[in-house]
Amino acid sequence: MFTANDIINLKEVVYHQGSWNQHTSIAIEGRDNARTDESTIKNYTNILSSVISEHSPSVCHVAQKETENSFSVVQLVEKICIAGHLSGEKSVSNVEIFSSQILDMDKILRVTREFFNCDELEVTTFSKGAV
Repeated sequence: MFTANDIINLKEVVYHQGSWNQHTSIAIEGRDNARTDESTIKNYTNILSSVISEHSPSVCHVAQKETENSFSVVQLVEKICIAGHLSGEKSVSNVEIFSSQILDMDKILRVTREFFNCDELEVTTFSKGAV
């Protein structure tokens, strides 16, 4: 079983060493905080995985942080990593997608808005520089 620190460390490995070309960060603001529990987060991550790829995703790992009502999540599907931190106490949560393919951001954002019934999404996309 993963801890929240394990998930954070895994995300850092993917960030620094992964074979991704695009890193998209989605800040979810003004969302329904009642939607922050382990099964709901797994459900959202699996829905997001199905929007991103037709392939079956790996196991979705969710860990609750010890000091607050928040969770870290990581899931791999094909060459894509979905990682996130969702808080039941703070008004902003974050989902990150590391991908080596072009993503349909309209679908991803629509699913995220609908699932969390949120007011605003702030999206930032980075491209990995040539080495």
